[in-house]
Amino acid sequence: MDSNLSLFSYFETPPILEKLLSLSDSEWKDKTFLEKNNDSYLKAKLMPLVGDIWSLKDQKYTVEKYLFFEEPLTNLHNYLLSKFKKGKFNRCIIVSLPPHTIITSHVDDESIKGNFKRFLIPILTYPEIFYEFGDESKELAANEMWEINSSAPFCLRNYSHTENIHITVDWAIVTGK
Repeated sequence: MDSNLSLFSYFETPPILEKLLSLSDSEWKDKTFLEKNNDSYLKAKLMPLVGDIWSLKDQKYTVEKYLFFEEPLTNLHNYLLSKFKKGKFNRCIIVSLPPHTIITSHVDDESIKGNFKRFLIPILTYPEIFYEFGDESKELAANEMWEINSSAPFCLRNYSHTENIHITVDWAIVTGK
């Protein structure tokens, strides 16, 4: 990867958005759901769907939400398999950022190492929402699948009047048989 942010492909997110819109606010989690709190996510709503590398406090919630999104996640999984031949989800989380809020600059958990690729897919986004990786800042469109450098500082600035929703996927590259 030549930069911190590279357009990888496109993935249709309307089936995910449709399911998200059917959920109540109480079905989202806040940052306290994670074993290691990250104050960068102070105002964000989170929906962890796969979390092998995070010590999630409530695995039952994660399994229930994964099953709720099973069809679109299976499609995403199969799509990534078609690109990489081998691999699996290592982490998959949906993040919602309210209007006029910021996920402050941070680098994700140091335990996230190994042979994987991280993808960010905007689901609901508008102008005035900026994704920043290192010194790169872009307004990303829904359905774009971006490969991102997980070791670069990351920031999300939502200056718009609507929430921003995106999904982050860590795809573990499986080698050997």
